[in-house]
Amino acid sequence: MKTRKILTILSVGVLGVTLTACQNTNKKTKVTSAPKTSKISVKKNIPHKSNKPGNLSPNGLTPRQNASVITVYGSEKYGKDWTKTLKKAEESNLDISFHSRDNFSGIDKGEGYVYQVAPKGKSSDTYYTLDGNGSSQDIYFYQGNHYLGSATIKDIVTYLNKLNRDDVVNKLAGRAKIGNQEADSDSSSHKNGKSNIPGDAGEFTMPSNMQGTWYGYYGNSLEEITIGAHTLKNQGGTYQLHKQSKDYDAKYSESVFKQTEHILRTVSYKNPNYDFDGIGTQGWVQPTGGTDVYAPHTEAGQAVIVNYNTSGGFQALLWKSPELAKKNKDTHFSDLKQLGAYINDSDNDDSDD
Repeated sequence: MKTRKILTILSVGVLGVTLTACQNTNKKTKVTSAPKTSKISVKKNIPHKSNKPGNLSPNGLTPRQNASVITVYGSEKYGKDWTKTLKKAEESNLDISFHSRDNFSGIDKGEGYVYQVAPKGKSSDTYYTLDGNGSSQDIYFYQGNHYLGSATIKDIVTYLNKLNRDDVVNKLAGRAKIGNQEADSDSSSHKNGKSNIPGDAGEFTMPSNMQGTWYGYYGNSLEEITIGAHTLKNQGGTYQLHKQSKDYDAKYSESVFKQTEHILRTVSYKNPNYDFDGIGTQGWVQPTGGTDVYAPHTEAGQAVIVNYNTSGGFQALLWKSPELAKKNKDTHFSDLKQLGAYINDSDNDDSDD
């Protein structure tokens, strides 16, 4: 039984920072969306023109900058409701909220929540979804339930730089509010990506040496694990990594479970018995099971990540390339036996680090 996958199912759903934006209040929000049968005629928008390129970078965008480049791009590329939203937001503030997909019959692309872009205190019909993280994150644009198109953050930034829209993006970012974050706020809740989810203490930042794409065998299946600054993506989807308040009573709640199905409670984990300290993850209101741990380590002279569970033991050894994973698939490293690795295999072919 793959404990890691069971925990993933129990795991909960800034963001993916990867919006890596943070969630809205845990109160139920009534969302008005276009009916299933709605059809929208989308005419090609005439973009803003400029002879001077902009200076936006697709790397290291804050959640508010990320939301702003998406909004400005939506206006330039698709016009209509996206342009109305942008113009009204420039007069007030930009509010980004997110909702369960259960409220939308036609939005089926991307992963996790549906993000709504609206001027402060107003409703709108402009939505987007996310898949992945960093500059290669895919953004899927919608008007109501009608799919408009997609682009990566890198492509969006390149497009806006050609139109010299960085000034608009930066001003809008200063007016942006994500979830319960206030626009122009320098509070720690904004800096840490804190949402209004019960018990949320802000985003957890993964160590830089663990960030990137890793490959390992779970049983006989070669799987890919991508670790971002605040996200973890595996076969189960993309999950936002958040800290949980120490005084939060994480009892199981169906409503909180649904609200946090793509958010993982993330901690720095110190193994009490072995030299495999790392980063531990659990479902936000996980009722049973251990902590899924990702521990940086070295095997065969290569940087690796050891994935194990505090209840289920060794899960997989993650390498920086699929070639290394395949090469070492049948190699037994003696130091991993203390975590329960190779217990069903013969001891005759064990190897030392």
